[in-house]
Amino acid sequence: MFKFLSKPWVPYVFPFLIVLICTEATFFVPQWRYQIIIGAGVVASSLLFIWREKLIQDAIPTMRTLQNAAGIIAGVILALAWLTLVHFNVSTPEPLHLVQLWPTPRNYLIIFLVTATLGLVIPVVAELFWRSFLLRYFIAQNFKSIPVGTFNLFAFIMVTILTALATGNHTAYLLVSNMAFTGLTFWSKTLYCSIVAHAVANMCIMLASMYLGISFY
Repeated sequence: MFKFLSKPWVPYVFPFLIVLICTEATFFVPQWRYQIIIGAGVVASSLLFIWREKLIQDAIPTMRTLQNAAGIIAGVILALAWLTLVHFNVSTPEPLHLVQLWPTPRNYLIIFLVTATLGLVIPVVAELFWRSFLLRYFIAQNFKSIPVGTFNLFAFIMVTILTALATGNHTAYLLVSNMAFTGLTFWSKTLYCSIVAHAVANMCIMLASMYLGISFY
């Protein structure tokens, strides 16, 4: 058991699987959607902390100021793209019931925890899995031997297709956003820029979702 956990891909895959399984579970028990999302965030962030020494190297910025600016700009543009897709009914989110579920004090706490999970934890988990692990694994099974951000057309196509299949309501957005995140990874040779872009996009979308009364997840 402990030997299995020492596999190099485990820290990249397990947090993502936790988030994926819990996200899919919310479709079967929608009344527990937000509690499950928060639980997934707690477990996934705990695993990231435990394995931080094995993961941190992939996200060290090489040009912090430039990568911060590129990530923020890309994130805002992607959030605007999501709003555009929703406006033209290409993405079809369902009504958001978050604010009606609990009394006001608890409601603020739930909103904060859900936003932290979707805006901070999930971007890190997703980028580690898609851009650090799978993008390199399609090049070589010994993915650690491949530098982060190494371009390979087959890997790019496969990761783009697989990420777009994650959920039916937002396929178009996922296709566009993950192409952007992968492109940022190729450009910056680190996960830092794509994590910033992913986090900014998700945070902006969460704020817009709450304003519009619709659900992103």
